[in-house]
Amino acid sequence: MCLELSRLRPIESKRRSPEEASMSTSSKPLKPDDFPLHVEGDKIKKQDGQPLAITKDPATAADIADRLNEDEDKREQDRWSA
Repeated sequence: MCLELSRLRPIESKRRSPEEASMSTSSKPLKPDDFPLHVEGDKIKKQDGQPLAITKDPATAADIADRLNEDEDKREQDRWSA
C-alpha cells in the first residue's frame, strides 16, 4: 500500500486559518486513541476533531484517511489475535 504523500500540500504560514494554525507539527506517531480518522472536505482529523492534515482535494483526504484507518484496524486485530 503506497500513499502519494506528494499530493499533500504544505500549509503556508502567511495564509493559515485558525484551524490550520492549531494543527500539530509534531512528528510523533499517531496513537490508537487518535483513530478512527475522519474527513471534512480536504481536511483529515483525528477522532477528537483535532486537524491532522490538509490535502489538495477531498478525494485524496478520504483515500488517505481510509488507508490509515484500515491499517490501524489490522494492527488492532493482530494485537488481539496474538
